[in-house]
Order: sequence, then C-alpha cells, then structure tokens
Amino acid sequence: MANNKKICFNIKLQSHSSEVNRLFSFIQESMGHAQIQGRADDKFIHDLKLVTEEWFANIIKHGYADNEPGEIEVELVAVADGIRLTVVDSAPPYNPLENIPGRQLDQDFSQGGMGLIIIKSLTDEQHYSRNGTQNVFSITKHYNSDR
Repeated sequence: MANNKKICFNIKLQSHSSEVNRLFSFIQESMGHAQIQGRADDKFIHDLKLVTEEWFANIIKHGYADNEPGEIEVELVAVADGIRLTVVDSAPPYNPLENIPGRQLDQDFSQGGMGLIIIKSLTDEQHYSRNGTQNVFSITKHYNSDR
C-alpha cells in the first residue's frame, strides 16, 4: 500500500442469519483482492470472521427483533497496519461499548453475553456512533497485534 490508495470493499446484507455465509465470503474475497493475504494469516482472518459474525448476530437478534426486515452494510478497509471493519444498520440506537460485562469466572454465559467480550478481546480498537437513524460500529485489528 505504498501509494496510500484506500482499499475499500462493501456489501449489503439482509438481517437474516442465512446471510452469514455471504458475509464470510465477502471477508475472504476482500482480503484476497486487497492483496494483503500475506500480511494476514489464517488466525487473523478467522478472528475477523468471528468478530463480524458476533456483531451481525447481535444486530439480528437484538436490533431487528420480531423478524423486522432490515439492511446491514459492512465495509472492509485496508488501513496501513491492519483492517477496519464498519457495520452500519438502521436498528434502534445501541452502543455496544457501554456496559460490556467484565470477565467474571462465576458468571453464567449460557444464555449469551459473550459476543461483546469476544469482539473486544479480538480487536485493537472499537468505535460506536449514531449517524441520524443508523448505528455505526467499527473495529480495527492490527496485523502484528497479540489480540
């Protein structure tokens, strides 16, 4: 990326769990087209898929409850030292960075609640904003990170 050209890919998905395969293909293909596969090993790509799947599932389950149809846009941008993924949805406002549960060994996560902990533990930066009627959630994962 010596020319500092922004490498960016987008996909629009419907708020349905069956779209997760398209999401995974999008991430894999975008990483390949961006010619950064050599900088991102299999674990890096697996972590990106896991983080995006967790967030996607949260939007479907909590944001678009009652099977309300909605569109979810995912953007993948190759930044100088990693990848930034941004997920945009029109569900009701929800800031996932507020009230992230701590890692308590005695806490029962059998009914869920681990998704946000996973997202935070596998990424280097997280950012939430509300842009009009849309939730905008971005994560950044650096190539040489221990996360």
